[in-house]
Amino acid sequence: MKWVYVYRKPTDTGLYLRWTSNQPRNYKINLIKCLCTRAKRICSSDYLFKQELEYYKSIFITNGYPINVIKKTIHSIELSITKKKTIQNTQKIFISVPYYGECSLALANKIRKIIQNPTVNVIFGFKAGNRISSLFSKTFRGTNDNKRIVYGYSCYDYKGYYISQTARDAEVRQEEHKNAFNGNGYSKIAEHCLNNKHRNNWNTDILTIESNDLKRNIKESLLMYWYSKKKDKQVYSQKSFVLNVF
Repeated sequence: MKWVYVYRKPTDTGLYLRWTSNQPRNYKINLIKCLCTRAKRICSSDYLFKQELEYYKSIFITNGYPINVIKKTIHSIELSITKKKTIQNTQKIFISVPYYGECSLALANKIRKIIQNPTVNVIFGFKAGNRISSLFSKTFRGTNDNKRIVYGYSCYDYKGYYISQTARDAEVRQEEHKNAFNGNGYSKIAEHCLNNKHRNNWNTDILTIESNDLKRNIKESLLMYWYSKKKDKQVYSQKSFVLNVF
């Protein structure tokens, strides 16, 4: 077996920066750290490294360094080496968790407590959930697709606005609303106009398109809220899907 250790010339006097020299204190502390770290990198075994540490203790005592300063500095070097070994032998586990505020952080802490293994380092990554804006398509208005839509109607004489959704063609729903207005069938918009003596232009506003039924219902609720709060409209239609966020 090949032994590797710190070589010193026969003419080495062991003279280093003395403690009483007119130099900053951290220079002297860092000198101890530098020599001990260098020895760790060179020595091929822990036995040889410990021999070097004992040598440096005696050398720095000779150079006037306080024994407590020497022991404290060398101990910090040994701790850092032990910590590096622990980190190298630690298994990293990455867990992706949806972020829902404090409950997600509490869940991560509980998982860490359950594992409690010094050889395992659990790293959590928090990802954002789906946002409401992701439900809307880029073509918010002005589309030629008349099916699977959320649509609206305005009153001539009032701020009233009717919003609904359908998977069928917009023209089919328009005819149904008109027929209800003329007494054939039922429609919320027809009921509103007849009871309040309002006129309607029957021009269909296509607000958004969505092929997924659940998402289309959610969009309908969101648009009702947006038109009533942001557009100053009296939305009188009934929601197909009630959202808890409102």
